[in-house]
Amino acid sequence: MPNQRIFGQELSQNARRGPNMSNETRNYILGMLDGGCTVKEAAATCGRSESAIRRLRQKFNTTGTTHDKPRSGRPHVLSKHTKKLLYRAARKNPKLEYKDLAEVATIVGADGTTSTTPSKSTLYRTLKRTGLGHFRCKKRPKLNRIRARARLRFCKEYRNFPWRRRPLKFSDECSVQYEARKLRSSVHHLSVQYELLKHENEGLKEALQHKKKHRKKGKALDLQQRQEYHGGSVFWSPRKLREARAREAVRERDETEEKLQKARSKKQREEARLQRQDELEERRVERQRLKEMRELERAEKAAERARQKEERDAAKAIQLPQKGKRRASAATSSNNKRQKRVEAARAGAQVQEEPPAPPSKLTSRGRNVNLPSKYR
Repeated sequence: MPNQRIFGQELSQNARRGPNMSNETRNYILGMLDGGCTVKEAAATCGRSESAIRRLRQKFNTTGTTHDKPRSGRPHVLSKHTKKLLYRAARKNPKLEYKDLAEVATIVGADGTTSTTPSKSTLYRTLKRTGLGHFRCKKRPKLNRIRARARLRFCKEYRNFPWRRRPLKFSDECSVQYEARKLRSSVHHLSVQYELLKHENEGLKEALQHKKKHRKKGKALDLQQRQEYHGGSVFWSPRKLREARAREAVRERDETEEKLQKARSKKQREEARLQRQDELEERRVERQRLKEMRELERAEKAAERARQKEERDAAKAIQLPQKGKRRASAATSSNNKRQKRVEAARAGAQVQEEPPAPPSKLTSRGRNVNLPSKYR
């Protein structure tokens, strides 16, 4: 029965096969089995599975040895030395054909025998493992204006692309020698156009700044023209101009004072707001402090009451064993409301003795239970 799976334990399908056992370990296991040990004990001692121990015993009984059989598989056609020769030949002459590489890989022995000639796929795989390969030759496109713009657009689009994260092979083999004179003239024309546009842009900026400086409009003086004026040219005396300038200065001074007064009022309002916030914060802190003090006092009073209660309970617990059981109290004679009626009935009858009082009842703590008179 397979073992029950538990959380965190590796599944049997995910467990890798361990290394092969050495011949000493195999002989030791066979000796344990011959000595009378069970398969389970041998597996626990050597740290192997029970199935491995059984297969080892079956293998020894079948073949009579503990050694492994030769591994199956075809040996490598090319040796390490031959692979190095191929790598050197390919690096020396990258355009070497496969038949020439096959001649390099063919080794002639001392007795005149030649080694197996490697195939084209074998040579290709060998060079590919060393990082050498060939690519299909294609016709290089001409670098005209359209392709140049396409290349610029591609560079701007993939400027921040993480090229190191992906193994890409990129080639931009464009022919720039064809029509090179036209290309140089186009580049020169574009550079000249760029300089002209740059100077024009700077001139427009300066003109715009100059225009902004002179955008300020003048204000007309308040000359206080008379109402009976009905048109025509008017000449103002220097005194009128001085009066108008004085009135303008007074008006500007009043506007400045008004702005300053508004700024001061705004500043005062801001200071008052900040002061109110500080006062509110202080009140909140004071309320919180008083609340904490009240809670602390309530807690202290509750603790004091609990302590006093514990002291009273302890004193009562000490007094109870010392007091002991209470004596039974004598039965008190109760006056019956119907005594007259009973005495009248007993007038002619023989005097009889009263029955004895019933014994008093006691509680579990030894105290007497006194019943009310109406229940006696």
